[in-house]
Amino acid sequence: MNDLLEGKKNVLEIAQSRGKRLRADTVQIAKAIDGNLDNDKKYLLNEMKKHLEWLARKLMKLNEEILFSMEPYKKEWKLIQTIPGIDAISASSVIAELCCNMEQFDNDSAHLSSWAGVCPGNNESAGKRKSSKMRKGLKQLRRVLCEIANAASKSKGTQFEYFYKSLLIRRGHKRAIMALAHKILRIIFSVLKNKKPYYEPNVNHEMLTTKRNSQRWIRALKKYEYIAPKED
Repeated sequence: MNDLLEGKKNVLEIAQSRGKRLRADTVQIAKAIDGNLDNDKKYLLNEMKKHLEWLARKLMKLNEEILFSMEPYKKEWKLIQTIPGIDAISASSVIAELCCNMEQFDNDSAHLSSWAGVCPGNNESAGKRKSSKMRKGLKQLRRVLCEIANAASKSKGTQFEYFYKSLLIRRGHKRAIMALAHKILRIIFSVLKNKKPYYEPNVNHEMLTTKRNSQRWIRALKKYEYIAPKED
């Protein structure tokens, strides 16, 4: 925005310095920002810039206040951050919702999961599942857990990455993230209850997933004739 307002660079040079998250190419961005930038438009852009800077300062101040409020729970706060996907702010949000006393949930992670509303209903009759809708629970905590799950699913080489990928194809992104949020909450419960940091289990989740599903995959490949059936 500064380069555009100051007019020191042409639109093509400005477009080349775009952020990595922008999907549009350089030419498209250059066309979008090319135009008659008169004084009125410059004034509005300057006001927008000032407002964004003000919001950034307010957010920084709020984050400082949140982190300061974690001082009485410093040990638990740091323990939770050993779990992949959880940073200082999300750890603060979890503690604000749960506190640190797991006895209030009868030392039962299933009780906590039900209270938070991240465990699916188990409505099954005659071997047929009727519904798997999520229970009603604490919306703010569920939202934070889903944000954590999204971050954890991208943590390379962790059980969370493999757990997410194993569910993604069959269940879709939203359900896979919710299942991962449920798993992470149970791990948070264990960390807070035992007062011990998270450690990554020495398990090859990719191998376990392949072993669990290989026969089903082979049957499907044979069914659609990607693999020729063996002759007797």
